[in-house]
Amino acid sequence: MPCLACGTWSGREPVCSRCAGSLRPAPDRRVAGGLLARAGYAHEGAARRLVHRLKYTGQTGVARLLAEAMAPLVPPAAEAVVPIPRSRIRHWRYGVDPAADLAAELGRICGIPVVDALRPALWWPRHAAAGRSQRRSPVFGVVTRSIDGRVVLVDDVVTTGATAMAAARLLSMCFPALVTATAAGTIEPRSRPGSGEPGGEVAVTATRRATRSPVAHPVVERSPGASTRPWQEHARRRGSP
Repeated sequence: MPCLACGTWSGREPVCSRCAGSLRPAPDRRVAGGLLARAGYAHEGAARRLVHRLKYTGQTGVARLLAEAMAPLVPPAAEAVVPIPRSRIRHWRYGVDPAADLAAELGRICGIPVVDALRPALWWPRHAAAGRSQRRSPVFGVVTRSIDGRVVLVDDVVTTGATAMAAARLLSMCFPALVTATAAGTIEPRSRPGSGEPGGEVAVTATRRATRSPVAHPVVERSPGASTRPWQEHARRRGSP
């Protein structure tokens, strides 16, 4: 089969050995609002191409591959997965909702249900292309239905954390739950010297207690399975924050 990241022949594996070897873990960091962000891969090279393949082409298999990196970061007590929806205009333009695809795969891997609790806005600016002063929190609606227990928010990319915080605050006002935000990518709001590209990480979790005044809460790492796949090796090497 062709490599999901570069298109070269990768045999029976979803990514070739060269791309798999370039997928490196990223350090934990704090994002907007004090959220603890945990990333599986640095947002560069093969990892960045995988995220773009998912966002703009909906390539089969990419969501599953990224979800496998996200799954070890999901708290064991999580009881529902809630995707952060793409704006309706971008969903129409690209024909794919990456967060929904990631949530479906993450729910399948972790054995927890997916709940479409958030209603998307018509449109909001791309955070990855905006400066810090230009970024605005998106506006969501809440689909009326009951959610009990711990909720995992799923998004494709986190830049400042504003989108995840907007969704978490909205859910916290409607449902008494502990909200964990998990994304396939997070981009730091700065550029790497000489590259012209934003830096960041891929496969992120951020945790916050869902109350009107949230308090940072550590992520409880799910014990990963005994896999020998190169893109999952980082999960076993990661320690608690």
